[in-house]
Amino acid sequence: MARLLTTSAAIRRFSGSTVLLWVSLVISTVMFSVLVPAGSRAVTSDGVRGARLLDEEVPIWSAAGARALLAGLGPDGREAYQDFYLRLDFWFPVLSLSVFFAAALSLLYPVSSRLQWVNLLPLPLWILDVAENVNHFTMAAAFPERFEPSYQLGPFFTLAKWLVMAACIVLLVVGLVRRLAVWRARGRRSLK
Repeated sequence: MARLLTTSAAIRRFSGSTVLLWVSLVISTVMFSVLVPAGSRAVTSDGVRGARLLDEEVPIWSAAGARALLAGLGPDGREAYQDFYLRLDFWFPVLSLSVFFAAALSLLYPVSSRLQWVNLLPLPLWILDVAENVNHFTMAAAFPERFEPSYQLGPFFTLAKWLVMAACIVLLVVGLVRRLAVWRARGRRSLK
């Protein structure tokens, strides 16, 4: 537990600022509302119409669905899929979201909280996203060859990523509600 708290304190020192919170929120918003959808459309526009990229499948995708998507994309679509990961998805979207969650959870669950360690959750979120992205990239690069562990582990990475993200969101909401209740109680006391 001591190592967890030491790591949590390091994350808190790095990310526990309101400036980083707002900057990462703006970057995440632009990433997920503009750049990722545009990249996703570019991949699927010439391939499988109406298809969604594998990491957009919530909560899990299947090996058969992955093979169908990759086959339907064709060589140019698979190349675009790899390009999407190399130029955008490996580096920015979930990393910026993880920084946002780390900053928010560091601010909402201070050192005095029993849950001060929850600011560690964005780290596995980011690691799972990287594992998922590497997996999707290698499946697209190897197609039509099949490296069976990719088709077996890939859905796990996607599901685990979405579960950790859901936990971060729940903790964020709970932390905000608790913080608002404290502020409201302080406001009432100051009025008396």
